[in-house]
Amino acid sequence: NAWSGGHRVGVIASSDHQSTHEAFACVWAPELTRRALLDALKSRRTFAATDTIVVRFEAAGRDGKIHRMGEEFAASEAPELRIHVRAAAPIRRLELIRNRNILIAREPHSAETEFTYRDAAPAPGLNFYHVRLVQENSQIAWSSPIWLNFGK
Repeated sequence: NAWSGGHRVGVIASSDHQSTHEAFACVWAPELTRRALLDALKSRRTFAATDTIVVRFEAAGRDGKIHRMGEEFAASEAPELRIHVRAAAPIRRLELIRNRNILIAREPHSAETEFTYRDAAPAPGLNFYHVRLVQENSQIAWSSPIWLNFGK
């Protein structure tokens, strides 16, 4: 609901002290330093998971520039969306979502999958894309969005 309301927030999951290892705040950072981690958190280069799942989600513009989850950018042509997931168990369902609507759903039934997708009809104006998955053991993960201001 926050994304639909125009708020730019990233996602994390977090266990409390009673349920350690039941949710993970995952951060994409170029190195394992305090500054790099804080910069990644501030930039919303984050995803949430309830298992040891790795989600890589990015958009490649026609100019070759890569935009990672958490970023906002403008484009006059639809970018190539790139999804790569490595899960702890076979993936039951993997969804690419635009503006709360599922664009594509896959059922890979393997622990690792990757694919690219180019949105054939992005809506004019601001769009937000994110990835959501469910493993066969019902553990889940979801990415922070990539915001695309289409037609600019």
